[in-house]
Amino acid sequence: MGEEQKAFPINHIKLSLMDDKFTQEMQDWLNNPHSLDSEIRKGAEMLLRLNRNKYMYARAIARPQSMLPKIEYELKKHLKYRLDGYTLQQVVALGQETMPAVKALGKAVDNEEYTPKKGIRADHEQLPPAIKAIWETNKRRFIKIKELYNTLLSMEKAMPCDKYEYLKQLHDLYIAYREQMKAYDTYKIGEQAGKYTVESAVKYIKKYAPLAADERDDKKKNKVIAKIQERVDFLIASGEDVPADVVPLLRKLRIVINS
Repeated sequence: MGEEQKAFPINHIKLSLMDDKFTQEMQDWLNNPHSLDSEIRKGAEMLLRLNRNKYMYARAIARPQSMLPKIEYELKKHLKYRLDGYTLQQVVALGQETMPAVKALGKAVDNEEYTPKKGIRADHEQLPPAIKAIWETNKRRFIKIKELYNTLLSMEKAMPCDKYEYLKQLHDLYIAYREQMKAYDTYKIGEQAGKYTVESAVKYIKKYAPLAADERDDKKKNKVIAKIQERVDFLIASGEDVPADVVPLLRKLRIVINS
């Protein structure tokens, strides 16, 4: 990648207010069993607010018991993005901004090779381990970006709620890729690359990984994830193990780990 990038405007899509009360109602409904038709119809009403599918709603009103599994399944899909702070319209915007941004990587998404626009640095072997590690980390990250991008291309006609999980992963990976590639491209020989020790890197990862997982502001979350990735790269380049107890959480945050 390596070229000067325009600011990725993805965060502006989260300006509208989320109806947290409605989200909580959905969660409460899904957490309880339903045997009465009236209770099932309440779930159908919630789903209608989300998908505007009057045909499905009519079927649920007429045959609530038989439609219960479908209502539960659909509401669970919608609950996922709402718990992350998005409305359905914002999920659509997420796709409209993320897919072109990833496509702008150029040949990358259409090529079997890992080919950032600027390529590997001529002085790559002279770089500090933590900076050199970025290249390999982004190579692995890119493979997942390409996989997700192509999956989403094949889901062109799918509903936004069905695309959400893939879109969110792609968005987070793209941001991490871009920030790390910028750090690699702009590093100047002689600068201090490792501003932390193994001990401080481990301490930071353990402290901030849980905070990043709970952060709902994308801009803040991506900054913390990028800093965590730097420390993970530093540990790997230093021949140290990433703390096993936080590995599952790091994977959830799309942090690239060697193992």
